[in-house]
Amino acid sequence: MDSTQPPTDPARTGSLLGAVLGAIAASVCCVGPLLLGLLGLGGAGTLVALTAWRPYLLAGTVVLLGFGFWRTYRRPAVPPAAVAGDACGCEHPRASRSGRAVLWGTTALVAAFALSPALIGAVARAPAASPASAASVADVILVEGMDCEGCAVPIRHAIERVGGAERVDVEVATKRVTVRHAPRTGLLARYVAAVNQLGYPARAEGRRAP
Repeated sequence: MDSTQPPTDPARTGSLLGAVLGAIAASVCCVGPLLLGLLGLGGAGTLVALTAWRPYLLAGTVVLLGFGFWRTYRRPAVPPAAVAGDACGCEHPRASRSGRAVLWGTTALVAAFALSPALIGAVARAPAASPASAASVADVILVEGMDCEGCAVPIRHAIERVGGAERVDVEVATKRVTVRHAPRTGLLARYVAAVNQLGYPARAEGRRAP
């Protein structure tokens, strides 16, 4: 009975580890603000600066993952000396099965991180808005750096934590948040301060006509 351990491939292991790290780094701009915002911590807006690097990080991740596939499924070269007896140069069965399982598991993990903006948008959608009272007013806040639902969720929660908001509509495409609230003095300034505290530069843009 052969008790030898299946051979390892350091190059393949390194490429898969690099692919996972690259996917995590590419998703920090979306997942990071969400986690920090839900924890009530600032600095979420700083992570959004990594958005510009996301395409390059994803491209590097694909290259590393592709190299891992090549190392896993390539036909092993048969050494010249391995022409007789049991030294056939064949691929180790256990190494092949475990290596492919690790490869596909890593691929699934990388895909989850790479698709995190879409997944967050699908899971963390805003609740159905309730009708606002006739006496309420609608103020618009311009929020710089908001580019996905991972940013929108903590911004919405920060405004709701202040209190007094009857309805919060976040428009990621236009980088604007419309807050319908009771006409109380100083309430809009508190909403803007709450968003700024997250790390997103925000300012009141004006009042929306009813």
